[in-house]
Amino acid sequence: MKMIGKLWKDEGFRKAIYIFIIAKMLVISVGYAGYFLVPAEDSSRKQITGVLMNPWAQYDGRAYLDVAQNGYNSAFNGIGNYGWYPLYPALIKIFSFAGYDTAAFLLSNVFSFLAVVMLYLIVKEEFGDIARKTVTYFVLFPTAYFLSVMYAESLFIFLSVATFYYARKGNWLAAGVAGFFASLTRLQGLLLFLPIAYIYLDRIKFNYRKIKIDSLLTLLIPAGAAAFAVYLYFITGDAFVGSKVFAAQGKHFAMPWATFYTEAVNFFSAEVLKSKIYILFNTIIALSLIAACVVARKYLKKDYVIYLVTSTLLPLFSGNLEAISRYALTIFPLFILVPLLEKNKKFSLLMKILLVISIVLLIVLTVRHVNMHLDNYGL
Repeated sequence: MKMIGKLWKDEGFRKAIYIFIIAKMLVISVGYAGYFLVPAEDSSRKQITGVLMNPWAQYDGRAYLDVAQNGYNSAFNGIGNYGWYPLYPALIKIFSFAGYDTAAFLLSNVFSFLAVVMLYLIVKEEFGDIARKTVTYFVLFPTAYFLSVMYAESLFIFLSVATFYYARKGNWLAAGVAGFFASLTRLQGLLLFLPIAYIYLDRIKFNYRKIKIDSLLTLLIPAGAAAFAVYLYFITGDAFVGSKVFAAQGKHFAMPWATFYTEAVNFFSAEVLKSKIYILFNTIIALSLIAACVVARKYLKKDYVIYLVTSTLLPLFSGNLEAISRYALTIFPLFILVPLLEKNKKFSLLMKILLVISIVLLIVLTVRHVNMHLDNYGL
């Protein structure tokens, strides 16, 4: 709270928080409007919880609630809920005295605020005046509604930014702990080890003789995911049972060109226009991330580039690009890069146009999400 109080004296921070609040109000109001105005028979939404929380509990929200309420099991959705990492549902369980659905909703929204604070703080200290625009592009990204629904995105982004923040301060214990919890939140958390290790080595000028015992604290980052794998082994006999859950949904190791080939085949074989649009949207996001990786070398520090590149590669090796637009939201260096590009006259107009398009997509995709598709509306 002292940190927030100090930041509040910063006009840029106040404006960033106002933008965050406006974006949050936009998503929640559009979500409720889309949910209550669209007849149930025109949507594919599920009745999971009470009417006020139900719009925010669709898709993976069901899995997180199931883990919190019933633990890991093979009954969920016919394939089990082992693919969803444990920290977010554990927090839901802890605060379930408020109701599981209410706890999940509040946690997501509280951590979205903390993620914005941490993102503003790290950008302000490193880049100065682009911090507010970084927050703007972040909270108005087409899939930023995931910061409000019962998903682990908010928690993960907060932890991943915190990991970088404390590593830059040389506080390896705090960085390691934040990274540990990040890799207990999403598989992507494992990737934090590489840029954090780079930051450590860069601080000692890559003089390996100066490596100290505190370097071992960086190993806390992969330890989170390892602990979850060990836990799965003890309860199922298979440490990688989670990957099999997603394999049943078409996620499996494949070379990037094979992934794009699969998307191309799916695009031309899809008979429904909305399926073609969805595939095209995911492909554009993937190509945009690749382009960002190429451009980032000129604008961002190497540790950010490492995280951006490795985070981009992970879904490209997954066999298909489904949900890559949601995944892109968690790659926070992307939102630092965009306002830096905006400063370049070559990209300034393009970035502003993309922001307008992003807001329109955010509204449309929010309505789509709370209804789990809108077949009768072509969404």
